[in-house]
Amino acid sequence: MASNKSIVNDKEAFQCLLEISNLLNTGLDEETLSCCVRLCEEGNYISQYKLFLTTVYMAHSICVYTLYHIFF
Repeated sequence: MASNKSIVNDKEAFQCLLEISNLLNTGLDEETLSCCVRLCEEGNYISQYKLFLTTVYMAHSICVYTLYHIFF
């Protein structure tokens, strides 16, 4: 079980990451940044998630574009 001091340090570190994220205008909210941090801590490959999310975004954009031209 994590000690109280460790929990405080973790919260302070996260607040620093959130502040850096805001300064860089990443657009990440606390929940999204928290998910990113957890993925990194678990050793997941962020580049693979980026590729997946980019693909999903592109597919969504194509669907919206197609539907727009069908109905308008």
